[in-house]
Amino acid sequence: MRSIYYFIQLKGYQGSYTTVKRYARLIRESCKHKATIRIETTPGLSAQVDWKEN
Repeated sequence: MRSIYYFIQLKGYQGSYTTVKRYARLIRESCKHKATIRIETTPGLSAQVDWKEN
């Protein structure tokens, strides 16, 4: 993280290291993807049912 901070300082950034850390954390959290597991079977081998309860 510090290397990013030093790099943007060389480019003219005048903010604090804490601000860069906070921004990077927000970016990291927004990039997380929820894992999806695909189950592939031949036609007619499995079925899905949705239940509705009040």
